[in-house]
Amino acid sequence: AVFPALNRPDTKFVDEGQYKADVRVPLEEAQPIIDQLKEAFKAHTGKALKGNGENLYSLEEDDNGDRTGNVIFKCKVKNRMTKAGKLWDRKPQMFDATGKLIDVQVWGGTEYIVGAEVYFWTAGDKKGVSLQPLAVQIINLVGPSGGSDASEFGFGEVEGGYVGEEASAATFYDAED
Repeated sequence: AVFPALNRPDTKFVDEGQYKADVRVPLEEAQPIIDQLKEAFKAHTGKALKGNGENLYSLEEDDNGDRTGNVIFKCKVKNRMTKAGKLWDRKPQMFDATGKLIDVQVWGGTEYIVGAEVYFWTAGDKKGVSLQPLAVQIINLVGPSGGSDASEFGFGEVEGGYVGEEASAATFYDAED
């Protein structure tokens, strides 16, 4: 997972919000998917897919601008307003490794499988293709860390002090910003 937004939509550039499930894949494994996307893009637009993947994918670079050998597929879906004026929340469903529906905090570095739709769009005289995540299956979860064990901060047990109910680290990240 690369900067996922699966628990709540990212509203930085889209007022209604958008969910993101970008995925990093080694180039050797990504090449067959890239080839399929190139064919689909050409069939829909009549043009060849440009080197940057037309926002479908990009070749990952490190901080020095050197290619890492990985491809990042860009999977995002925007929320929409219905004709009735209600928000259509398009949050992808999440499943655990056994196929059970779950709702967990997903952070970058999580290993997941993304079930995405190849979406063909037309806007006036422009045509394009995007990848829209419908669901993800979490294989190895990376979630909030730090703050879940007082010893990480140098705290120890204090006799006679306040004892509360234990909370998970995720509790502190669920509040609205």
